[in-house]
Amino acid sequence: MTRNLSIAEWRQHLEAEPYQATCPDIPGHAIDMLKQADDHAASGQRDLAEAGFTEAVRAALRQEDAEIDNAACWFGSIDGFAKIILPACQQAVALANDNMSPQYRDSRGLARALTGDRDGAIEDFKAFAAWAKTSDGNAQSALQREAWMATIQSGGNPFDAETLKALRKQ
Repeated sequence: MTRNLSIAEWRQHLEAEPYQATCPDIPGHAIDMLKQADDHAASGQRDLAEAGFTEAVRAALRQEDAEIDNAACWFGSIDGFAKIILPACQQAVALANDNMSPQYRDSRGLARALTGDRDGAIEDFKAFAAWAKTSDGNAQSALQREAWMATIQSGGNPFDAETLKALRKQ
């Protein structure tokens, strides 16, 4: 069976070399790398998670799939790799159709907030909150984003470890 090496396999055999896909044209590579990176982050293997998110973003950018870009954006941000995944966040928003754009802006807003782009985060959260107020079942999400914006505007950071852990479950 043809497949890419896992991050752990790569490190075992090619420790000094930066990770790269051995079969980059295999469909699903970006999602596979994203899942591996998230698993490594959850188990505290930060170096493997960083390599995984780096490769997942490279693969996602090549695939030009807004859904994959957004998944990389959301999970990479929650896992502490917002700087690495920001290009995927940007591409998700650029590729999004009108129905998905608010959700993708929400993910990008999280990444922007975590990388210090307060104005960009507020802009994205405002767009999401406006959409969420008119969408069935999203009023609570709108209120949460408004609270985040207030905290950011006052110079605070609404994204402590507990909040990021709770976002993982959404």
